[in-house]
Amino acid sequence: MVDERIYLDRKGVIFEHVIDYLRNEGNYIPLFKDENDTKLFEIETKFWGIDPEKILRKKLPQKILDLLRSEPQINKGKTHISLKKWRELGSFNLLDMHKKSPINFDSKLQFGEYRSNIAHYIGQVNQEGRAHGLGRWVSSEVDNHIYEGQFKYGKFDGFGRYIWEGGDYYVGMWKDECMNGEGRKVYEKGKVESG
Repeated sequence: MVDERIYLDRKGVIFEHVIDYLRNEGNYIPLFKDENDTKLFEIETKFWGIDPEKILRKKLPQKILDLLRSEPQINKGKTHISLKKWRELGSFNLLDMHKKSPINFDSKLQFGEYRSNIAHYIGQVNQEGRAHGLGRWVSSEVDNHIYEGQFKYGKFDGFGRYIWEGGDYYVGMWKDECMNGEGRKVYEKGKVESG
């Protein structure tokens, strides 16, 4: 019994996943098809005093953790709706990314920063100095769109959150800079699209 609720893991499947999680030092968070199994995994880890977010924080470089907790730096001069939306949503949720993305974190990647006439990027980079791993991209243009999440060879690729200047935002999977796979787009006027 946990929090006065009883749950059954008749076949021990959830418990096996918890054991695998511990054996792999948090590198493994199972992807369940059934939402109830995901909830049971979270209940089971809490019952045993396991904090997946704490384990994840230990694995990531402090610069990445600090970056994703900090407010994005955008063009000065006017109030930007995208920054207001970022403040409303709060900092990017690494645990959600770790649960939903099939791409593992690589803590060995270098940390870098670059600016172009299109955007300012700060985060992990590959040997060529391109965005690769975890980072933040803010457009340099008037619109100040914000993307935080996973990159691959300079492109949004993996799990991420994109906030448009108008306040619309998308949280989910990306492939080659396109929304691709499971995700949710929320429009400022209230409409929600999931897919």
